[in-house]
Amino acid sequence: MSRTTLRAVVRTAAITLVATAALAGCGSDEDESEQEPQGVVTGVVLDGAGGAPVPGVEVELLVWPSPQAGATAPVGEAPELIRIDEQTTADDGTFDLEALAAELSPHASSDGQVGLEIRKVGAAGAGTRTSVRLSRGEGNGEFTVHTLEGLELTPAELGDR
Repeated sequence: MSRTTLRAVVRTAAITLVATAALAGCGSDEDESEQEPQGVVTGVVLDGAGGAPVPGVEVELLVWPSPQAGATAPVGEAPELIRIDEQTTADDGTFDLEALAAELSPHASSDGQVGLEIRKVGAAGAGTRTSVRLSRGEGNGEFTVHTLEGLELTPAELGDR
């Protein structure tokens, strides 16, 4: 390989590297907002007996996978749930579970409903089943999570039986 050819190859590689690095940082604000976690479920864990807040409970958000997203399970068995978020309740027993809309959208039904379960991390029993709705923006096609707010749960409802 001649020196002229070698220089041309190196120059082309350098230009390609600089162009790739410059483009890597390019993206619209819409692209970045898709990567922002959105609130999915907010609530409080209360002592079943007196209704007092229960701090320090590790709560997890799980999504029920959908067949259109490739979920399979043996006949008569539920598919394995997918953990999306976890959080420890605050001093006042509150929690705020979040997810990227892109994590939820593959599991949405045709009407935008996503099946969820909220339970205590490591709980032997099932937690509380619920759902949230996703909607798609008209102009940009981005998904928005319609947050389920103000859920009140006891440790037993989180699978801590």
